[in-house]
Amino acid sequence: MRHLITKTSRRHYLLRYLQKTIIIICGFLSSYAFSHGGVTLTNDVCVISLGNLSAHFAVYQPETRQSREYCEDLPDVVNSLFIIDFMHDILSAMPVDFRIVRDVQNVGLAATWEDIQAIPDLHAATVYYAEPTQYINGSMNIDYTFNSTGTYIGVIAANDISSAKVYRAVFPFRVGAKDFWDYLPYFIALLIALEAFYWLNGGGVSKFVKKNEQIKK
Repeated sequence: MRHLITKTSRRHYLLRYLQKTIIIICGFLSSYAFSHGGVTLTNDVCVISLGNLSAHFAVYQPETRQSREYCEDLPDVVNSLFIIDFMHDILSAMPVDFRIVRDVQNVGLAATWEDIQAIPDLHAATVYYAEPTQYINGSMNIDYTFNSTGTYIGVIAANDISSAKVYRAVFPFRVGAKDFWDYLPYFIALLIALEAFYWLNGGGVSKFVKKNEQIKK
């Protein structure tokens, strides 16, 4: 009996350990999805930093994802709408340009402005460019249709003409990347499978049969 209890306890401990591990992995992946690059998640809102200035940032893919909001990685190779809302009024008084560059140097998700400067032919690597424009309403709407998967680097630059200072944000992102929520059903299925495994190995079938036999009697 003592051996049986020990064996059962070990199975129970192993199952709970695996469950906690999966939950931790889920939490890590969900936070990572909003942490790399130049965009951060603050109070459930995506925020991009241009030096010491900030703007709300969101990307939508209405053709395939309806109103779902993305901070960085985009799951589908379709038309994408970038929405940037300035959090500081001073940005509305500056000419701001927007650029999307293909990651031709394979820098990855740690790309910086120095990496952009190191690209031999920035013009050839640029897939989209919006000329410097003053957005007096404090909001930028950028509409671009991607035609291939891969890693891209977004660059927003605001030029303060009076001080000749440039406020810049660099944010790498992937197109055609799996969204965290796309993996969630697999984690749930794995948890269910673990529960079923524990139930079967714990004599669940025999207990169920015995219980039915007792009910019939």
